[in-house]
Amino acid sequence: MANLIDPTTFKDANNDGVIVIADVSGGRDWLFYDDVNDKELIRFKEDALFIGDGTTSGDKYLYANTGAANLPAIRYNVTSSKWEYSNDGTTFQEFVGAGGTFVEVIARQVSQVTVDQNGEVEVFSMTVPGGTLGTNRAIRVTAVGAIYNNWDNSRSVQIKGYYGDDYITHTYSNIPYGDYNRPLHIIFTVFAKNSTSAQVLHMISWLGDLGDAPYGGVGDINVDFNIPYDRLGWSQADQNSNLDRNLRLTMTLVNNSPSFWAEMHIVQVELL
Repeated sequence: MANLIDPTTFKDANNDGVIVIADVSGGRDWLFYDDVNDKELIRFKEDALFIGDGTTSGDKYLYANTGAANLPAIRYNVTSSKWEYSNDGTTFQEFVGAGGTFVEVIARQVSQVTVDQNGEVEVFSMTVPGGTLGTNRAIRVTAVGAIYNNWDNSRSVQIKGYYGDDYITHTYSNIPYGDYNRPLHIIFTVFAKNSTSAQVLHMISWLGDLGDAPYGGVGDINVDFNIPYDRLGWSQADQNSNLDRNLRLTMTLVNNSPSFWAEMHIVQVELL
């Protein structure tokens, strides 16, 4: 303990060499210390927590004390040099994706929104805080819904993805009619274009065939569907991403009728 200056040491209750030290090095640190093996175990600072002795001698764990036989935990795997988590205390998975970049779910909507009137209808909206995109990040919106048309072949649906005031549009025109839901899958991505004032909006969407989606409910869309109709496109945007910006999906029914509507079932937003 040569590097400790005038520490206050608390009793080693079990006489195993583990002691608690306060005011380490004249600061406000608290230290759990192995006095037998001369190494740190845990250090509390005013704004940080350190676990381990400063070496790669073993994985570092934090547990949720739920009383389960195997406690949920997060750990730093010193072999792979990656953070991992486990919900069951047994199987650990990495937090990170390809290249070590965190993929963070920043919003999720699982309540069904039905569009059954003329005009543009907002089916999802959130505020993206300023600074989120930076110059090299992306935001991906994945949405699953359905379209029902049992009127005639002149019905159309327009889908828009917005970042701020800029948007990209997909239109499904003259949708064949039939007494079935058609599954709809949308991936809308906002890419920072090496700048906080330039973005690329990218959208790909698929509209399934008749009968591929059952009626009603949230999350019961059959995702293993045939895809006879698809759209792909991109557009430029020039929003100042240092400011808060609205991220939205809207749907517009063209030539509305009593047997023609659209549904949005699930939306998930990820920061890439």
